[in-house]
Amino acid sequence: MMIATDEEVKRAFQQMHNAIKDVFALPPSGLKSWAFGSAVAFITTTFSLCRQLHDEKRLPTAVETSQQQVIADAVKNRHLIITQPDSTPKGMADPDAANFRHLRNAFAHGNWTRDLSPAPSTPPNQDMKIILEDYYPGQTTPNWRATIDFADLLNLAEKLLVDTFNGMP
Repeated sequence: MMIATDEEVKRAFQQMHNAIKDVFALPPSGLKSWAFGSAVAFITTTFSLCRQLHDEKRLPTAVETSQQQVIADAVKNRHLIITQPDSTPKGMADPDAANFRHLRNAFAHGNWTRDLSPAPSTPPNQDMKIILEDYYPGQTTPNWRATIDFADLLNLAEKLLVDTFNGMP
């Protein structure tokens, strides 16, 4: 069932990007207090909308490929640090696709936590780590795990939004 026209979906991505620019803008006192929640919401919404479009066969292949490349670049540049890679034959054969799938699942299922133990001299919202995990259905041990700094999460959210918007028809 169609949730919206392609034009309406693209407009939603554009509105999310406008919001992200406002939320992540640095006022004199630092990031806005809701920036962390917004980053998670933007990534989750981007992945959810794209999953719905994929199920409706309306997602251009280039969009998912582009999103996968954004994740691969984050891993390559050590912004997204994979601490437990997918060790299945499929995951080992194509780690970029596996990391994309597991990251999407971690956000879709709420399998992320904040590490609230930064160094005492670290200002709030800086150098805060987010731990992401993915699990097989019905399991309690993760089959994939990664960490990302707060600032890198903000950048990743914006890059995913921009690439997704640019790839939509």
